Amino acid sequence: MNINLSEILLVLIVALVVIKPEQLPSVAFKMGRWAKQARRGLTQLRRELDGTVTQLSEEVPMKAVPEKTEMPNDLRKP
Repeated sequence: MNINLSEILLVLIVALVVIKPEQLPSVAFKMGRWAKQARRGLTQLRRELDGTVTQLSEEVPMKAVPEKTEMPNDLRKP
C-alpha cells in the first residue's frame, strides 16, 4: 500500500479541522494502536486459515475430475 505526500497532507488537514490540535497526538496514538491490533488479528486469522486449509488438504485427497462426462441417453432432451 503506497501513500504519497499529498494524501498524508490531506489527512492531516482534515484531522486538524475535525479534531482539536491539542487532541491530535492522543487520537493518532489510539489509531496507531488500533491499526497494530487489527494487523495482528488479521495475521493470526491468516495463519489459522492456512493451517485449516493444509489440514483439510491432507485429510481429503484430491480426485481427478474427468475432462468430459457423457450424459446418459435417457437424460438428454428430445
